[in-house]
Amino acid sequence: MATILLVEDDELVTALIEKVLRRAGYDLLTATNGMFAIEICRELDGALDLIVTDVVMPGLSGPEWIEEVESLIEGVPIIYMSGYTRDARSRQGLLVEHAKVLQKPFEIHEFLSIVEERLGVRR
Repeated sequence: MATILLVEDDELVTALIEKVLRRAGYDLLTATNGMFAIEICRELDGALDLIVTDVVMPGLSGPEWIEEVESLIEGVPIIYMSGYTRDARSRQGLLVEHAKVLQKPFEIHEFLSIVEERLGVRR
């Protein structure tokens, strides 16, 4: 099954997403911030199928850490999660054309549907 990297600083959100993705049969790696995510990406050298990352986190934001490892994750689909409105994300330069942005809070079935879409999974 696919390997997914989840980067989220909120423990409750991480626990929920981890439970959902593992139950759906995905292999999951987690990082609590962008610096840890960069280390994981360097260790795996691009052996990821999907990245799910919060947009705003302490230290490096989702887009910032992604930019740091862009050459290692080229072609890996990305799902950004954000509690900010689209206007706020746009003002902060947080919109990324090649990635899907999922507005928090979200329904679990919506999240899984987007994960499957980004992975090209048909059920």
